[in-house]
Amino acid sequence: AGLIVAARDNRIGVVGVAPDALVLAIRAVDACGAGTMSTTVRAIRWAAGLDVAGAPLNPTPARIINLSLGSAAATCPTAYQDAIDEVTALGVIVVTSAGDGRTDVAGWTPANCAGTITVTATDQLGERAATANTGAEVDIAAPGVDVYSTDRDPLSTKGKNGSWPAGVARRSGTSSAAPRGAGALARLAAGAAALA
Repeated sequence: AGLIVAARDNRIGVVGVAPDALVLAIRAVDACGAGTMSTTVRAIRWAAGLDVAGAPLNPTPARIINLSLGSAAATCPTAYQDAIDEVTALGVIVVTSAGDGRTDVAGWTPANCAGTITVTATDQLGERAATANTGAEVDIAAPGVDVYSTDRDPLSTKGKNGSWPAGVARRSGTSSAAPRGAGALARLAAGAAALA
């Protein structure tokens, strides 16, 4: 969330790519990043405002869904593809991280699903990040090496000799690049709406 909407002009920490956007935070995995495809599919559907058994209807459906997650899979599983097809039919944009296995993104899901915008990571020189997946399914690249963002613990101080501001952490990977891509799309969508 911080990579997308961290506030500007407050002289604290960092600024998100689209600080005026609104974020609907949904946890599809646990605090350690473990989860199942079924919980992720439910989260995708609920985020877009679709009915999910056992959950109240989402009153504020998302226009862009960021999936900074994934796993190795030779093809896109049907459950993912069906959910992505359902939400994109509503006009929702689904952004996925390309994965960090130094391999072809065709073997990483949900990045290999049709209808997604897949984001890989670049380093500070604009070159592909050493660990980032690449391939024909990659649509865009965004900074993803040593990216500063907000941290879960607002009082934490991380970095060498406590040199970073409190509440800020440095991360790397396509899971950091994907929200930057989603934030850029949010800014484009806001600009298009303003011109309409």
